[in-house]
Amino acid sequence: YLELAALVGLAGAEQHANDSQAAHGHATSAAERAGNGGFRHLQGVALTTLAELDGHRGATAAAISNAGRALRIHRVTGYRLGEARALSALGWATQTRTRQRYLAKAGAILSELAAAGKPAPQT
Repeated sequence: YLELAALVGLAGAEQHANDSQAAHGHATSAAERAGNGGFRHLQGVALTTLAELDGHRGATAAAISNAGRALRIHRVTGYRLGEARALSALGWATQTRTRQRYLAKAGAILSELAAAGKPAPQT
């Protein structure tokens, strides 16, 4: 578990350092290994990172697929911040009227978390 958590964290750090190729590789590996090991929370976080990376590189179908999978996992595990990130990734990947709906839901969750005293994610 700790190795997978570190791998997910590494992918996130690489994402924020704009090393998207390394981040994508580590997030892909983490998502697969976490899924195989039954670590749903980590799988959801890795899939969310993949969705964000895919969206930034213009891989819309992959971004929507990974964000949708992550969203389902976050809802099952109750990880609200992950749910907000997945909704945001879905919103930015979609080119339709649903974009605003996804982004509004993400904003509502972040507002709820802020009101509860939980820090917003750094972007």
